[in-house]
Amino acid sequence: MNDYAYIFAATTVPLFFGFGLVPELAPASVALSFDTKKQVHDGKIYPSRRAHMGFDEAGILYGRLDDPADEDLFRIGIEKHFHLVIDRVHAKTKLSRAALWRLFGDAIAQRFLDAGLRFDAIEAAAMSILKTPASPLANRELHYFNLTQYDRHGKAVRETSANAVVAAVFIWSRRHLLFHLHVEIASKPRRRT
Repeated sequence: MNDYAYIFAATTVPLFFGFGLVPELAPASVALSFDTKKQVHDGKIYPSRRAHMGFDEAGILYGRLDDPADEDLFRIGIEKHFHLVIDRVHAKTKLSRAALWRLFGDAIAQRFLDAGLRFDAIEAAAMSILKTPASPLANRELHYFNLTQYDRHGKAVRETSANAVVAAVFIWSRRHLLFHLHVEIASKPRRRT
């Protein structure tokens, strides 16, 4: 399920987020396959897992990211597609449907974050999709936040964004602070300037 959710999200989110394309996401209109290919790196051969995903071209809508109707269409397509997947995984494993939806919602949220960074856009569309009331993707604990790593002099050395719920991480060694991550949890995503 994790591989499937990741590949599905990695394929569909950039199409929508970067280009406004809303593919038909009914299972009959989506093709997904996995294979392994041998790859050479530093003179050694390693197996490399690959995934291929395709959509029925006739079912692609040319929408707009800033159009709430297109956001709803994309979200509803995701929900319909994954209802079948989640029902089958639940039937085989008895894992909680709610937990499976949270796992998939996290995969979608991460892909939105990556696409937002790549296309210099904001995570607001992700939140409108992932926070829709009564949607199985809605998770009140999901937030985006910024992580800032400081050196021992208090100077910020690296900043990144993530999606999860965390407060702060401190790593201590014999009474010395070695590493400090300050995490800001925001209920609403902020626009990057």
